[in-house]
Amino acid sequence: NKLEQVAFADLATSLASLEELNLAYNSIAVVPDDYSDFGAASLRVLNLFANKLERVPAALVCCLPNLQELNLGNNKITGLAANSTSDPRQLRASLLKRLALQHNAVNSVSLDALRGLHQLTALDLSVDSMRLIGPDLFADLTGLETLTVNFFDEHKFDLLLNAPLM
Repeated sequence: NKLEQVAFADLATSLASLEELNLAYNSIAVVPDDYSDFGAASLRVLNLFANKLERVPAALVCCLPNLQELNLGNNKITGLAANSTSDPRQLRASLLKRLALQHNAVNSVSLDALRGLHQLTALDLSVDSMRLIGPDLFADLTGLETLTVNFFDEHKFDLLLNAPLM
């Protein structure tokens, strides 16, 4: 049995004290962006590994203020766009500590995509399609301790960092 969609708002309302949600190994392609009353304030861990997501859902960064761990690995995500800081709902997942994006098709990352993630300690971009990462991408990741960028040999990859990660 594989879930293709989840009524996230109903689930969150029914399980208001839920702290961890594992939806790995399903066929979820879309997480709706409109969650003005998402109700999942207690959710700390969300695992969407091995689904069919093509983008990072905006609801995950604006409506889950206590989210600390997000696994979006092994999906079909092709890029990370900038998040709007002018939107008052945009909490920027300020408590997010671990972000897994491994085994996607990420080939572009907006310079502002990771802005505001000061608490992030681990970022996994393994086996994505990126060819180049510049130093400005990590400017706001002041708490980053682990950056994983393992790539297969057929990928030519350059990591351009002018300063060591702190």
